[in-house]
Amino acid sequence: MEEYLFDFVAAFSGTLLHSLWMGVLFAALAGLYLFLAGKSRAKARYTVLLAFVCLFLISLVITFFYLFTKQQELRPVTVRTMADVQAIARTLSSADPVSSFINLASPYVFAAWLLLFCIRMIFFFRSALGINKLRRSSSSIDLAGWNEKLSSFKALLRVSRLVEIRESAAVRMPLLIGYLKPVILFPIGFVNRLKPEEVEVIVLHELYHIRRHDYLVNLLQTICENILFFNPAFLWLSGQVKEEREGCCDELVLQKLGHRQTYIDALVASYEFSLASSSLSLGFAAGRSHQLLQRVQRMVSGQSRPPGRSVVLLLLSGLLITACSFFGISKAARTSAAHKPVPVHYHGKTPCSETACGKLRDVPLSDSLQRVAALVQVDDAITDGRVKEMVRHMLREKVIVSIDGLEFRLDREKLSVNGKEQPDCIRQMLQDEFLDPGTDRIVYKQPK
Repeated sequence: MEEYLFDFVAAFSGTLLHSLWMGVLFAALAGLYLFLAGKSRAKARYTVLLAFVCLFLISLVITFFYLFTKQQELRPVTVRTMADVQAIARTLSSADPVSSFINLASPYVFAAWLLLFCIRMIFFFRSALGINKLRRSSSSIDLAGWNEKLSSFKALLRVSRLVEIRESAAVRMPLLIGYLKPVILFPIGFVNRLKPEEVEVIVLHELYHIRRHDYLVNLLQTICENILFFNPAFLWLSGQVKEEREGCCDELVLQKLGHRQTYIDALVASYEFSLASSSLSLGFAAGRSHQLLQRVQRMVSGQSRPPGRSVVLLLLSGLLITACSFFGISKAARTSAAHKPVPVHYHGKTPCSETACGKLRDVPLSDSLQRVAALVQVDDAITDGRVKEMVRHMLREKVIVSIDGLEFRLDREKLSVNGKEQPDCIRQMLQDEFLDPGTDRIVYKQPK
């Protein structure tokens, strides 16, 4: 179970890191599309941008399962024959160095992400509770003839769900809340300041959101934004989807009623009363002032404003930085992988990662494989049981990496391996383990 949990953390953290360059790539493609599709309808732009978002999320899911599968291959394996050693060598030679480098940082990446994600989800649920509080604290609007007008609009748009029009002192602009039981909220007294035609376009705009299931899509978007809160490219792309969503409803209302000036007046009047609203609501004039201006310009000219030069330069810079970072990580990963120990078992025993002196020794990858191969050869090359165990012990403790041409002498004064005297801490460890009171020395020389 712990191995699967570690694999999940490593794969999830790798997916988060890979999402940065993937987000820049999809955002650049979306920006290029917006630059070329200035005269297209808002519905077409919204569909294409939403497709980019869906493809990006699907790519993340595929990346996660790919990394999770690759992580299974990095688990410790049991080595019994030279064929097993050769299989490990082939696996390591084909391993992705970037993934190996990411694995080292995965626990820290996941811990930092989880902490910030939990904080954001606290605010998310707090916002959801605020939506329910708005619904309970609101009151119905008693306007003559509006029930019939609402019913006719619902029939016109084929909206079958129960929709209420209410007012609340807690909101400062018209907005839509709820999916199963949607409510169109107006600020208290705001309806009385508008012309009947302006109220009609606002209600029709929110009804189009209901028919298009925009509230549900916006909710899923908000959840994805909380998961990928660190990804500026995805947040920009998601923001473009929200802008085009409002443009879709603007176009539909204008096609249905045709009161362009009335619609603009209602939009401006709503924005003048607006304050920051909940991210889970769909506000009629939600957004920044430049977004409101773009909506008005789109209604007048019928064209969407393409991304500015600053956005294009930012996306291109992001692609360049991502490419350079990917190259740097790959180079660093290959350097670190050359000194990474092999996670292998020999007959169920794990080679120690520390020497007898208690200090970690950096052993190249090839030496690790050579040491494991030597463990496999010991059974056939050495017949003396005590010498065999001593050689295995020295291999596991990284005193030696091969038994080819091996010769050693152990007595109570010193340990000499291949003509080199070893530290006293290693000699003392082997002496306590293998020299009994009736034995003064152990001498071995590999036959030629």
